[in-house]
Amino acid sequence: MRRSCAGVIGDEAFVCGLAIAGKQSLCANAAFLSSAIHDIAPEFLLQSGEAAARTVAIREIESICRTAFDRELLWSQLAVPWARPGRIVPADELIGIQKLSLPTVLPGDRLFQEREPAAVYADKL
Repeated sequence: MRRSCAGVIGDEAFVCGLAIAGKQSLCANAAFLSSAIHDIAPEFLLQSGEAAARTVAIREIESICRTAFDRELLWSQLAVPWARPGRIVPADELIGIQKLSLPTVLPGDRLFQEREPAAVYADKL
């Protein structure tokens, strides 16, 4: 991440070319379109800290990520109990994508209450 940030602000050569970045972005867009965000049951989570500074992590996530990478499988293909398979996104759904419309988060939604709006971070960029 440090190298990526340094590349963006000009302190270091870029991390990858536009061809690779474009393919990665297309892949990320397809992943976003393939599945909704699902809740993970509390028994698979680790929580620490007080309410104002609470951190939440998924139990054994590092091991799960390494296994998925080593075996070239998705978490749902590894039968991780909280993972849900997504749908296959046909290529024609990705042709011409310029930007994704992110779901609207309303003030009553749990995610809105637990996270600051993106505008809070705009001045930090």
